[in-house]
Amino acid sequence: MTYSLSMGQRVEALDAVRGIAITLVVGVHYWPELLPAGGIGVDLFFVLSGYLIGGILLDSRGAPGFFSTFYLRRAVRILPLYWILLAFVMPHDMPWYLTFTQPVLWAIQGEFPAYSPLAVTWSLAIEEQFYLLLPLAVRFLPQRWLVRVLWLCVCTAPLVRWALSDAISLAWLMLPSRMDSLAGGVLLTCSIRGYARSSILWLTLACIPVLVEAGLKLAFPNWVMAPYSLMAFLCAAGVFAAVRMPRTRLTVLRPLAWLGIGAYSIFLFHMPVLTLCGSAWLAVPAIGILAWLSWHVVEAPLIGFARDRWRYGTRPDVRAIGRAAAV
Repeated sequence: MTYSLSMGQRVEALDAVRGIAITLVVGVHYWPELLPAGGIGVDLFFVLSGYLIGGILLDSRGAPGFFSTFYLRRAVRILPLYWILLAFVMPHDMPWYLTFTQPVLWAIQGEFPAYSPLAVTWSLAIEEQFYLLLPLAVRFLPQRWLVRVLWLCVCTAPLVRWALSDAISLAWLMLPSRMDSLAGGVLLTCSIRGYARSSILWLTLACIPVLVEAGLKLAFPNWVMAPYSLMAFLCAAGVFAAVRMPRTRLTVLRPLAWLGIGAYSIFLFHMPVLTLCGSAWLAVPAIGILAWLSWHVVEAPLIGFARDRWRYGTRPDVRAIGRAAAV
């Protein structure tokens, strides 16, 4: 089964957002001197994941097979390419990578393997940890408490980063430290679905972690931490703009949308490809070819299999918004 924009199963604007995110991530690794702020692409991925995955879970909340369908489809989507990467690199601490706990290992060691082909997997590990917890919250918490817990995670994230930074040199690798992006994405999809009684109140709440972060930096000048709450806010605004964009096929978006479709394989393999090629200019076409092959040979067939084998149930009172863009 092929899976393309022409089938009407994807939202082109959200694929374009994913394309922007992967361009930033690759750019900061291939040409750090030209794109030093490209790390914001990871925050964009986090917000987009929270939005898309949160939407799927909210729309199927209470439906039969809620947990099994979600976890099985996520496993089919994430694990095959990830296992291929691990088999290719064969890390010494394999159990940590297999359980998506490598950020914990690096935090304990106090050293981030910046030039390792597996360095980028820290963000994938955080997302997988988030995927384990979010379905439980969506399924068992009443709507009001779900929203409250999500806002608590968003507003306290800068405080968590500040508190952890005294004990862990790599505090930014921990899931609680990045909840302003992930939980913020879920809140965005909650807002789109009408959960916000007051848009002004929600916008005010969204500003709180940004202000807290700014206050901490003023109060503790020696606290060295990127402005993750600000980046989460900006990324959420970008995703919101993409969601509200008219559903038309804008020619300017198509190259970015194509990149977005192949973003997962590009993300996983762009560092190993750079190591093999030895040059960023050679690695770019190589990773493009690899992403095309990965999509058509591995990813699209597996996505088609998972969709046919495990179908999400949908509550009759819910209308999915942008749900098809999550794969």
